[in-house]
Amino acid sequence: MPRDAIVPVVVRILLFLGSLLAMCHALGSPNGVSLPEAGNTRDDFAVLAYLPEWRYGGANWDTICRHVSHLILFSLEVKHDGSIGALDRIPNKMLMAEAQEAATEHNTALLICFGGNGRSQGFSRMVASSAARKKFLRNLVGLMDKHALDGVDYNWEYPGYEMGRGYLSDKEIKADYKGLMKLFQETRALLGPRAPITMSYYPDGRQEELLRKGEAAAQVDYLMMMSYDQNGKHHSEARWGNKMIDQGVSVLPPNQLDAR
Repeated sequence: MPRDAIVPVVVRILLFLGSLLAMCHALGSPNGVSLPEAGNTRDDFAVLAYLPEWRYGGANWDTICRHVSHLILFSLEVKHDGSIGALDRIPNKMLMAEAQEAATEHNTALLICFGGNGRSQGFSRMVASSAARKKFLRNLVGLMDKHALDGVDYNWEYPGYEMGRGYLSDKEIKADYKGLMKLFQETRALLGPRAPITMSYYPDGRQEELLRKGEAAAQVDYLMMMSYDQNGKHHSEARWGNKMIDQGVSVLPPNQLDAR
């Protein structure tokens, strides 16, 4: 996917539904290895992967971690009061031990994902409440400590938006993005400058601008555009992906942008 305008964007791979998708990005490695601080990048070539819970049982953790620098476990849910839901989607004790061993062996970062399509209902009310955000982050740190996780991925589909209805009122959009930016800031403050924090967005032009205005890139290391998420014959088309990359780099920092 040659693009002179996105030289800083390298390649990453998304493991999702058992398939591999080529991606672009630059990243660092955790688990005791030096990571870039938020807003900074290194020249390291990196490969990121999502692995959904329905693939955990058949996953060869050693093989996956040998070929990726960051493995994102998909996905848990946030509840409106800051509780964490769907904890049964965490790999069981035996599988998590395999994941941790492989990640340590290959210097792969383990991230936990929150949200996704049909799994994002709790975000809006949670981010709107200071008490709920504090409770969520306390729960997040406990979860990360328990399972030796390195970072977090926020996959809210989508702030200020309702599936089947579209964008909400300007007031609701503003409130959701204000709360999300606070969540990013508080997550960064709590986890520190070297913990990998990522988020996903739909590349419709409007969301890029909302993320820019909210200065998301100052707190989040990697902003992942869902360039595959298009209806009809253009779904996952390379030409569409290239268009979304051009659109993204015109608004957001290229060295923090992923195209998937």
